[in-house]
Amino acid sequence: MWRESESEVVRLEKVLAHNGLTGDALMEKFRTASRESVRLAAALRGYFTPDCADKVQRNAYGEYLRSRVRPTAAALMEENRVKDLEQFEGETFFSQPLVDEFLKQAMELDRPEIIVWLLQCKKQRYGFPDRDFSWQEK
Repeated sequence: MWRESESEVVRLEKVLAHNGLTGDALMEKFRTASRESVRLAAALRGYFTPDCADKVQRNAYGEYLRSRVRPTAAALMEENRVKDLEQFEGETFFSQPLVDEFLKQAMELDRPEIIVWLLQCKKQRYGFPDRDFSWQEK
């Protein structure tokens, strides 16, 4: 289900970048779009692209993205944007089930950098209580 919308969001974000939409034009596109994929693409561009939006606009994009954690993370993972995903996670709470879900998705997408980052995130925040990695001599 997510796969089709992820590809569409990534494609739309590239179209917005190619058309050079920034500032007020990008915000207008974000506010008036009837399709969620267009809104998400505009928010991703406005939030993660430096000098693409002013502080007020960036806050509006961030608020929207934080309310749509799964599709935001999915689009970032599809594009292999580890730094943006790390920034987003720093501003948004990823619960343990969400981290596990994203790990599965990153494996399906074959994104090793994101897999490693998510495993580090899981280790730091939640650990691996169901695994025993201690060395035991026999």
